[in-house]
Amino acid sequence: MNQYIPSSKNQIRRIQQQFWASQTLPYLKIRTTVNSCVAYKAHYHEELSLGILFEGQTCLSTGRIDKVLKAGQSIFIAPNQVHACNPINGGSRSYHMLYIDKSWCLDVLDCEQPEYELIIKPNASDVFDRTRLLNLIDSIINDGSAGSINRLDNYLKKLVFKSISVNKPLLASSQLALNVRQLLLSDIVTPPSVEALAHHIGRPVESVIRSFKREYGMTPKAFLNNVRVEQAKHLLRDGGTIVDVALDVGFSDQSQFHKAFVHYTASTPGQHKTSTSIFDNNA
Repeated sequence: MNQYIPSSKNQIRRIQQQFWASQTLPYLKIRTTVNSCVAYKAHYHEELSLGILFEGQTCLSTGRIDKVLKAGQSIFIAPNQVHACNPINGGSRSYHMLYIDKSWCLDVLDCEQPEYELIIKPNASDVFDRTRLLNLIDSIINDGSAGSINRLDNYLKKLVFKSISVNKPLLASSQLALNVRQLLLSDIVTPPSVEALAHHIGRPVESVIRSFKREYGMTPKAFLNNVRVEQAKHLLRDGGTIVDVALDVGFSDQSQFHKAFVHYTASTPGQHKTSTSIFDNNA
């Protein structure tokens, strides 16, 4: 992956970005970012993500490939796929990110197995009219009428049906990595240290970290912080205070929470909480 260079607090606050969501389409959240040079740490989302670049260029890194995306191109990212999209040579880029609830996608695909994984079909990013989708996004952000919401809803149903398939979850290739993951998820507030995990499993610390990163695309510590941030998003959306949420998901204080949240989302907890308070413009 490209080297991650942490962004300053001032950079994060200066990002031109807005969020859109509505009770009418509870499965969808749209994030629009304009002229951003901010880098992201490798991370994952619980949702199916669809990114559409409309200005500049960016480098998508998944651990296996680095792919340059230019204005007018798009990319699907499966739930829990570790990735980072970062600026090239410090240049700015502007994009929409659509976060689409996995359970809604499974319903569209008539799949009743919640544990099944969403699979991005080959060339999925090339099977839809990006100009049409951009126009629908602009319409829903700018006027938010019932008609524009209905048109986007219908379009996304067709898009998911054409672009996504489902499959049984793949078994982890490393039992060691799977065991570590399960132990971390069993208690994200007071998890065992990597050293304690290594001792429990009977393997060197370096071996545990290496095996986990090979399987899941990030270190155990990074994975744990990503899980905490994803959980924090839900709690902030439900009205939790930043101080309480920080402690509820296992961060020692608000400062540590703020730093992790910025690294994984390029936005502050305060920005996210403010955006959630004005999400429902169209209910």
